[in-house]
Amino acid sequence: MADLGSGSGYFTRRFVEAVTETGMVYAVDVEPEMLSYVKESIVHMHVAYTAEFILARPDSPKLPFEAIDLLFVCNTIHHLEDRTKYFRNLRSSLRPGGRISIIDFYPDERSGDLGFPKHHLVSRDTVVKELTDAGYKLDREHSFLPKQYFLEFVPAQ
Repeated sequence: MADLGSGSGYFTRRFVEAVTETGMVYAVDVEPEMLSYVKESIVHMHVAYTAEFILARPDSPKLPFEAIDLLFVCNTIHHLEDRTKYFRNLRSSLRPGGRISIIDFYPDERSGDLGFPKHHLVSRDTVVKELTDAGYKLDREHSFLPKQYFLEFVPAQ
């Protein structure tokens, strides 16, 4: 499992707690300071974990071949440029049966006050189009988050 745009590690820490001793969690970010923070916070959890910390490039997460069963992308999609190419190239990192989960804020009034300009956000429809163009299909959509969309994609084959 990979947490793309792991930031402060909120989800990474929960993933580390959830995987078994045979699982692997990749914390992926373009900011070395964030990865150091996440690593230190996991050490202080005092749990046995298997995690790797990957300093990504803006155009590549640098994930290993067929290593990921779930790529989790929360509040990060709007930071990626040329998302179609990015996710097309990322496909080789997915294991057979792997999927991508994307959660991000709606760029309209549903998202409420975010503390940053909404023009940076990417619409749900744009994400669906870009990932479809990258060779994926929308497999599931969850509607329980009132201010964010939650989409799951699988390779289209």
